[in-house]
Amino acid sequence: MSAGPASITAVPRQLKFASLTLIALATLGLWLLLKPARPLSPPQASAGLSSPQLEAIAPNRIQAALAKPGPRLNRVSAAVLPHHLPADRLIGRLVARLDPTRIKTVVLIGPDHQNKGASRFSLSRSNWAWAGQTIKTNTAVVEQLSRRPEFSVAEPVIQAEHSVLIPLPFLAEQLPEANFVLIAVKGGWDRPAAEQLAVRLAQILAPDDLVVASVDFSHQSDLSDIAADDERSAAALQAGTVEAVSGAAADSPMSLAVAAAYARLRQATHVTVLEHSNSAAELNRGTNEGITSYFTAVWQAAE
Repeated sequence: MSAGPASITAVPRQLKFASLTLIALATLGLWLLLKPARPLSPPQASAGLSSPQLEAIAPNRIQAALAKPGPRLNRVSAAVLPHHLPADRLIGRLVARLDPTRIKTVVLIGPDHQNKGASRFSLSRSNWAWAGQTIKTNTAVVEQLSRRPEFSVAEPVIQAEHSVLIPLPFLAEQLPEANFVLIAVKGGWDRPAAEQLAVRLAQILAPDDLVVASVDFSHQSDLSDIAADDERSAAALQAGTVEAVSGAAADSPMSLAVAAAYARLRQATHVTVLEHSNSAAELNRGTNEGITSYFTAVWQAAE
């Protein structure tokens, strides 16, 4: 039986449609082939706040300070170190002895030198950028602390505060897996506030975590005055109690008190004063200029 006129005319139409489809696909393929490749995105910069205080610290200075570690310091719950760059070797010799396999969070507390904080304790919830690296903040700890009225998140205060920023890259280099909590303390002596913060930290932190008081000591222009102040500070640190450290000739007895109270709660009652120096000795300069004293010390639990 012969095909009717409708079926005869359908074949050319189907062929025409198929041809147009092939032409369209070929055109699309050619366009994709010739389309310029999208340039690769540049490497992302470190995600975090920057600060002139951090930018001034060269990585090779940190590496040199950490280059000759002494024996490992075990079961350290709290420590004292300076926050002046002339004391970089003292900072490094302490930090290089910390155990990077155990310490996961470091609370770094120092004075709010300008008293700019709105509260007694200023915090940062930001990460920090240094030398192409991101130094991470333990935001969970920050969030828990910031719920209390004596705390406020104040990024500009921390961003300008050398007491916490100068030691930060030394600690981050030695403890690459650790997160940090930076606290700047405003105002004078307040023992209840220091002890309450220590209790809160002991509740939040893991047993192996570390509280570091970033403190400089006597500021004088004469070595004989420095010597008298330093004798008093050394005795206060060696005693290691909250009451004793209140008498230290330091720029933040409150930071020392938080460290001492936290150490007691961790049963870390063995105190070792590791080193003592001053800016004149570290810079090898005359003593007719302002002199700042430095101590490093640790509180350790019994083995």
